[in-house]
Amino acid sequence: MKGSYAQYTERRSENVPDDGREIVMEGEHASYREFAGVRTAAAEAPEAAMPTSLSTDAAQAYWRRLQRAGFVDEHCMLLATTTRQQTWYIAELFAEKLQLGAVKWKPFQDWWRINNLAQEKKHAQDMGLLPARYEEIDKVFED
Repeated sequence: MKGSYAQYTERRSENVPDDGREIVMEGEHASYREFAGVRTAAAEAPEAAMPTSLSTDAAQAYWRRLQRAGFVDEHCMLLATTTRQQTWYIAELFAEKLQLGAVKWKPFQDWWRINNLAQEKKHAQDMGLLPARYEEIDKVFED
């Protein structure tokens, strides 16, 4: 992997052998996650850790829209195809709609077990770029 913020995560249970694949990725924020034969905490108890501020009736409507648009799964967890750039953008718009104020990043970072969303936003602003599929994300949060 090549890239300043490249990230590789792989979790395998003992009974799932390595298949010998070579994974080549390049890009500033290249990311690869694989979970083979293991259960994640979210899959075992998907609703147990969701912050109250993200489980309101208003929030549930946005979660359904995000799921239909292909950004989160049925447990409101990020899909592997959702990039870090899309993640900060989703959290930003979601927090605005829920009026989370100064604590806007924390509920999302805790729920999705992801750090540094504010820094991700700052990097995007410095580069003058919006994430891929930002128009779709905007539509999710339209009233």
